[in-house]
Amino acid sequence: MNQPRPQVYLHIGTRKSGTTYLQASLLRSRKVIREHGVRLAATTRHQYGAVMKPLKRYRGQGDPALGEQGAAALVRALRKREAPRHIVSLEALAEMPAHIIDLVVTRIEDAGFDVEVILTARHWGVVIPSEWQQCVKSRDTVTFDDFVAGIRDRTPAAALFLARQDLPAMVGRWADRVGLDHVHVVAVPPPDRTEGSLNELFCGLVGLDPALLMEPSATLNQSLSLEQAEMLRRVNIALGDRLGEHPDAYKVGVREWLARGSLKQRRRTSIRLPEQYVDWCRNEARAQLDGLLALGVDLVGRPDDLLPAPDAPTGTSDVPDSAVSEVAVDTIADLAVLHWAELVEHREEIARLTAERDELRAALEQGSGRRRWLGRG
Repeated sequence: MNQPRPQVYLHIGTRKSGTTYLQASLLRSRKVIREHGVRLAATTRHQYGAVMKPLKRYRGQGDPALGEQGAAALVRALRKREAPRHIVSLEALAEMPAHIIDLVVTRIEDAGFDVEVILTARHWGVVIPSEWQQCVKSRDTVTFDDFVAGIRDRTPAAALFLARQDLPAMVGRWADRVGLDHVHVVAVPPPDRTEGSLNELFCGLVGLDPALLMEPSATLNQSLSLEQAEMLRRVNIALGDRLGEHPDAYKVGVREWLARGSLKQRRRTSIRLPEQYVDWCRNEARAQLDGLLALGVDLVGRPDDLLPAPDAPTGTSDVPDSAVSEVAVDTIADLAVLHWAELVEHREEIARLTAERDELRAALEQGSGRRRWLGRG
């Protein structure tokens, strides 16, 4: 009798749909879910890069060898440990075109696995502000207003957003390869929902008891306010190319030190969609949901969670210079304190290492002197 093929649950995003929180919960719970027959694959930063960097370069450069390299890295991660069920969570897969989808799924199936595709999704009223600030934290300089208007008008500049967030189009691309009955869309509930959380909905799909998942140990991917993001955008303009092209330069100098070291310490109001775009966004969300329902895809959770609430608060795209200046002054002060704290920590570490070295040297010298004394005897 043939043994059933192991299952791969391929969580492909979307971005800004609680993926960081979900991934952190799974990682923190990996030992206990392993006891229930579920293993995580491609979870480390190295594994993520080994899979996604070649696939992204393949998308941009068209070299099939790069695609094979990324797909092979994913298969290696799956084969590393045997299990009846595997979870792969790579939100950057959502935006991939049909030929890369075909390559990835084919290589996974050829390796002896069956594939189920899971998309977690939020409506654009939440996603658009979050995507804009994420772009700013990745060195972009587009204004909030231009970012939203570009999506509304579906300009070429919005192509990447649409590849990541046009739900019917994404479902169509993946369903063409794996079949519609193997694609599942999770409507991510609002964070204050007491029942039917993201973890519960996801675990229901992969056959896990949600009680097994532990909460992340810290606040993750904290949002910036409009004033903070606008200040960071202006910093990006001022920086230009002064940090060069090394991928870690901006990450270390701006994202980790400035954005995470200072800005996240000061909680302000989250960015909200400007009032002039609210009606368009509601119509777009309705069209997205209608598109999913027309496809007949498995929609997990409450469909209305993919629509903006009628009473959702609105925001603005106008940021007074005085507000940006206030944030900048607070940030400079925070960075001064942070720099001093890091210097003190560095000095203490040097002092500790120096003391350990001196103790080791004294012990070696004492041992050497004793051997000399014994030798004279």
